[in-house]
Amino acid sequence: MRDFFRNSIFPRVPHLAWLILVPWLLAVAFVRSVRRFPRGRGENSGYSIVIEAGTRGWESIEFNELYRSAKEYFGCERVVRLVVRQEVDYVGQVKGILDANPVSHYVYDPRTGSQEWVKALWQSMQVATYLSYRNIVPIVLLTDFSLRRWRVQSAIVSAIKGVVVIFMAARIVSPIFPHRRLIGPCLMPLSVQMLEDLAQSLKKRPENSVPRAVFVGSLYEPRASTLAAIEAGVRAGGGIFECIGRQIGTARKPDREYWTRLIEADIVFTTASQMQQRGTDWSFIPHLVYRYLEVLVSGSLLIAEDVPSVRRFFTPGIHFISFESIDDGVDKILFYLKNHELRKRIANNGKCQAVALVRSRTFWLMIDSFLGKDSLH
Repeated sequence: MRDFFRNSIFPRVPHLAWLILVPWLLAVAFVRSVRRFPRGRGENSGYSIVIEAGTRGWESIEFNELYRSAKEYFGCERVVRLVVRQEVDYVGQVKGILDANPVSHYVYDPRTGSQEWVKALWQSMQVATYLSYRNIVPIVLLTDFSLRRWRVQSAIVSAIKGVVVIFMAARIVSPIFPHRRLIGPCLMPLSVQMLEDLAQSLKKRPENSVPRAVFVGSLYEPRASTLAAIEAGVRAGGGIFECIGRQIGTARKPDREYWTRLIEADIVFTTASQMQQRGTDWSFIPHLVYRYLEVLVSGSLLIAEDVPSVRRFFTPGIHFISFESIDDGVDKILFYLKNHELRKRIANNGKCQAVALVRSRTFWLMIDSFLGKDSLH
């Protein structure tokens, strides 16, 4: 019975919030149409897209690249950045920037506002109401689909229209989301400008006298335990494996240092497992972490899990190497450390594929095509 509630009932909490809120938002939309409130989108090229994030969020590669790639896709003058300050009312900041700009789309992230259940849900309802009244299309960035509270907030904001961008296979996780406007898995929104910057660094890439594999990124369970076992196995087999990790909540490495680590490695190993924490559902399903794209554009060989629907973008054995268990991961790291030419060929295949996907603006094109009549262009 406990497993039934944990795996079937609790994951569907967003359905209840969605059912309660939809009639309210439909009423708001009706009032808007009666009062003929100015629409939030139209043919006017002056309409903008707003991207929100907190001050710490804007320090990350994730949001900087989201912003830069958006400017490349829409034009610099059409993308507005909202830096949310914690000491100021969150909803007030959202309303302020929407009132000051002719906005058609709003990129919402449930990590930006309050992280307390009641306050977070109330903020989400207020944002959803205001977006509906202004006829602004929400684009929800849900990086951690399994976290129940963020999933509920995302369902509320996107209850009537818009899309929810996820990094898991939508066809698998759709049963625990109240609507089917899910896009996933999506790639990291990397900019073409970043490709140009990396191209200069790749020209100076050193040739390691002794090949080595690395992990670079956040440490959490079950990833930390997996990495410890991988490191021990590779070293026992005579290979070099370096784990360059940080604990959740600690300071990130500078961007330049992070990219340098990826570029200088012969092999970059990563897991796609989700963090084990309270309030998560179906966390056993791996997701397409940003490192898939980051490693491939850096020109190193990626060894990672075969995530559901990853073949939409990359093919195991051609663009990267997949592993199925710790022993399999150790064996493949040791094999490719010893086979230089094969390693370089697969890494180059992956780099070419990743560069082509970035240059084609895949992240924004997927959203644009899914939106249909509410498209960004």
